[in-house]
Amino acid sequence: MAAAEARLRVGVVGLGSWGLEHLRAWTSITGVEVVAVCDRDERLCRHVAERFGIARTYGAAADMAADGGLAAVSIVTAEHDRLETAMPFFDAGVHALVEKPLALEPATAERLVDAAQEAGVILMTGHVLRFDTRFVAAKQRVDAGPWASCAASTRGA
Repeated sequence: MAAAEARLRVGVVGLGSWGLEHLRAWTSITGVEVVAVCDRDERLCRHVAERFGIARTYGAAADMAADGGLAAVSIVTAEHDRLETAMPFFDAGVHALVEKPLALEPATAERLVDAAQEAGVILMTGHVLRFDTRFVAAKQRVDAGPWASCAASTRGA
């Protein structure tokens, strides 16, 4: 495959409603190929894979990471198991987009950040609503409100 034809190979772990949103987003991006999906509900996983034309399905994130071939993964699982889910991907050199919140406790979030840095991979938390026009408008209203001068004076602090 020529360099111009190379595609970013991505996987999605967790196929609940937000996982499906990640899947839809990834599949809408030119140059990205979703090659694997994972969910503890293997029946759901097979159904989603068939619907989106994805060949590889997994019931466990560690199995998905071990098979290789991924550049990045969206982790859209319950907050309490994101560390356990992410670690095999970091060990495999896979970059991770983790749905917010990153973790339930600051110490767990720090462990995720440290592990990603040690592995030399990018760890990013999904904060997509900040680009939503409703939230942009709300921020503009806050910035323009009577407390705008207070907010401006604390930005440099």
